[in-house]
Amino acid sequence: MKKFFLYVMIFPAFVLLVLFLFPVGKLYFTEAKVVEAAFLDVYYAQVGDGETEFDVFKEYMEKQGWVEVQRLGSGQDFERDGETFFIHSTDIKTIFRDGWVNF
Repeated sequence: MKKFFLYVMIFPAFVLLVLFLFPVGKLYFTEAKVVEAAFLDVYYAQVGDGETEFDVFKEYMEKQGWVEVQRLGSGQDFERDGETFFIHSTDIKTIFRDGWVNF
């Protein structure tokens, strides 16, 4: 019974770890600059020298057909086909800066 309980506790922790590490690995091992987190409304970004999270995210959204409507202090509004999308600065996490982990 103790082994079963241990497996029941380890499996969800492993799944959460994989779900978190997959987007981070995708940023590190590919040319992607922005990756959406699984099951969360959070985006992970890789920012280069002289870039900001918003600039990188704007490029990402424009590649998907969204147009930036306005930039409001700590957020951006995008629009596509009558839909609007607002992203707040806390929804974009910078994981890598200039190729190094951002601590």
